[in-house]
Amino acid sequence: MGVQEDLPRWNPTHIFAAADSPDVEHALTEVKNRSRRLSRDYRDQISILDLDHLVLGIREYESCVSLLQRVSSYAELCYGLHDQQAETLALLTRCDEAWAELATELSFFEQEIAALNKPDNAAFREYEHFVRKVRATSLQQPSGPAGEVLTRLAPTGIDGWQRLAQQLLGRLRVEIDGATQGIGALLPTLYDPDRTVRASTHAAITQALQGELDLRATALSMIAADGEARANLGAPDWLTSRYALDQVDAAEVDTLLAVADECLPVMHDYYALKRDVLGQGELTDYDRYAPIFPNVDPGPFSWSEATTLVIDSFASIDAILGAAARSILAENCIDAEPRPTKQRKASTRAIPGSPACISLNYTGRLRDVFTLAHEMGHALHLRFAAEQPFFAATPPPVTGETVALFCEAVVAHELMSRNDRVELQAIYLARWLEDQLVAIGRHSALHAFEVGIRSSVRGCGFLTPDHINQVWLDTQRQVYGPAVTFTAGYAIWWSYLSELFIQPGSNYSYIYGQLSALTLLEGFKRDPESFGPRFLDLLRAGDSKPPADLLAATGVQTKHPGCLRQSVEALRTRLTQLHTLVAEAATIPPPPAL
Repeated sequence: MGVQEDLPRWNPTHIFAAADSPDVEHALTEVKNRSRRLSRDYRDQISILDLDHLVLGIREYESCVSLLQRVSSYAELCYGLHDQQAETLALLTRCDEAWAELATELSFFEQEIAALNKPDNAAFREYEHFVRKVRATSLQQPSGPAGEVLTRLAPTGIDGWQRLAQQLLGRLRVEIDGATQGIGALLPTLYDPDRTVRASTHAAITQALQGELDLRATALSMIAADGEARANLGAPDWLTSRYALDQVDAAEVDTLLAVADECLPVMHDYYALKRDVLGQGELTDYDRYAPIFPNVDPGPFSWSEATTLVIDSFASIDAILGAAARSILAENCIDAEPRPTKQRKASTRAIPGSPACISLNYTGRLRDVFTLAHEMGHALHLRFAAEQPFFAATPPPVTGETVALFCEAVVAHELMSRNDRVELQAIYLARWLEDQLVAIGRHSALHAFEVGIRSSVRGCGFLTPDHINQVWLDTQRQVYGPAVTFTAGYAIWWSYLSELFIQPGSNYSYIYGQLSALTLLEGFKRDPESFGPRFLDLLRAGDSKPPADLLAATGVQTKHPGCLRQSVEALRTRLTQLHTLVAEAATIPPPPAL
């Protein structure tokens, strides 16, 4: 990192003292007790309760689920940020088992809610949308003995394979320059201006990915196969269940993917421009994230500079957002320090009863500033959505990504407005444009990869690493186009992407988010005065309405291709602007040698 400074590190002890502490044991015991009381008091009774007692029952059910979620979030954060010790692994396993037990004991609750002929959803007051979702989801779930069997098998089926995948990904280590590092700490090096550094990092990561590749391939194959087997037994398939989580329909996603395809020519042209500006003859996969002007140093951003920029940018939307961002930074709920054992991917996790925790590996690069803005957007969303009941306080991923990507865009816009040097303008715009294109194009390719994997599983069952590698390369070539040349080792780079294992089907949410965020940004620029209150309303709404309804109130029509296609034109405009800046920079004489 260019700037040496102390970075914040999350302290989990304000939630629980330790993974094997008595307060964790007490919480898990309390979950069991509440579950048993609910079963005793409400099983076969919901249809005869009056409305007040129905709402009371939902609140008791909610308190049981939220307490277990608090323990699970704590365990997953400890594993991802601090340690993979036996105590933490044991707690993760206990949480998996507790969720399975809870689902079995209380499976009746949502089934009986869904079976009610009346009252209308609106009668449930603050739980209106929760009941709406329960009724919609119940149509997809197998009932009776089949449903109970599938629930009981989850810990040894998909949950078990996903836990194995987490452990395999967690122990990936890279040997480079005589030191051992985690992939998360090294990936930012692929943004380094020095091609030799990028190439050596790429080679070291590729070598590390060779280890246990067969096990990661087995885990991915079995996760896909388990989903197919469940679908054959009446459970929703991997995408249908994801649609229910995100509250979208197949037609809406098809529209998103079609608009994403329209963005691919812009992405191909962008990488052709980068190849020509870099003047290396070819642009390999380890050159994709190189700065467009390697010899112009935008300087490392200290943590203080980055946080100040984020606070000021959020305050430009609304003063309330700026104050909330300042509070998040003061609450010691960010873990920004890179460590070998820390998870690779930046994330923000909700913790019922506590502030959300942000995790990122901050190294002072421009991309890290945008990542901080993105995760702060998630944290702000969760903070304001906490005004809702727990069942409405976690925004669905498509809405969450829309908010986070919009916040990232506002920070990028603010950063460019503060600099008038042409080369820096080009660097900032290229980084931002590339991130937008990656959010759309790369995730479109990852979605196609997942579809291809499941199609292969249906055709031939178990998949070998070579088979998975080929599906990966085929889908990657479609998105990056002819300007990018893949190295031989790139074929196995699917095998470190945790979302493929842990959140199958989630990639289209980034497409949804980026297209919607671009539309939001245009609305903010047109009318900044009235935008702030409407944006705050979106944050506070959490998961109280379907995403399409919430975004429509801000002017984003996600079900109308014409609205989303405005984003394609915005990307084309930015690419044209980048061409202009690159041409202007080429006419500027270099600074005198010192």
